Amino acid sequence: MKTAANQNQTKNIYEPPIQISTIKFQIDQKAQQYILMINNLKIVFLMKKQRRKYFLNLIQTFLLFKNNLNHQIIFLFLILWFLFLYKTLEQLIYQQLFKTYQIYF
Repeated sequence: MKTAANQNQTKNIYEPPIQISTIKFQIDQKAQQYILMINNLKIVFLMKKQRRKYFLNLIQTFLLFKNNLNHQIIFLFLILWFLFLYKTLEQLIYQQLFKTYQIYF
């Protein structure tokens, strides 16, 4: 008789219901993460587009100084510096995106 009561008692252990607010909070948190991820990817895309525009402007300016060698050398260094700077910045952004969202590029 005691064993039947013990078995019945283990079956009727109270399990608290999952709080809806907790689930809603988790969903909202995940949605915010995805929104941030999408916004960051948009920023990377816009940076690439902007970089292309800046680079083309530098090349056009470089071609304007075709008769002046000193200006060409200065602009050549500016172009190389520009490429190095943007590549470094782009790598930092990709690393941060990878750490935050585990995105592979």
